[in-house]
Amino acid sequence: MKFNHRIGDLELRSRERETYITADIIKWFYDKDNKRDYCIVIASWNKDDEGYELRFVGSRPMEFYDYWDNFGKLVKMGYEYLNEAFKQDFNPNYDD
Repeated sequence: MKFNHRIGDLELRSRERETYITADIIKWFYDKDNKRDYCIVIASWNKDDEGYELRFVGSRPMEFYDYWDNFGKLVKMGYEYLNEAFKQDFNPNYDD
């Protein structure tokens, strides 16, 4: 299961690990001097036996107040995708 959603300068992007899928929320920037885009991870999900948890990278999510609503939308989308993946991992015959 791969997924990718972008709202403005924020992106929700799946990431495959060796045995499971996880995701990051990244913030895109444009470097005018070098004329290139670059991104930083601001939050990522980790998986354990109980499901997924979202972790911030330092205070990065708090540093960009102008996107908080979009950040919340991507968090909700990420949890929806990852909770579905967790259900399928836990019960391969799961069919909603």
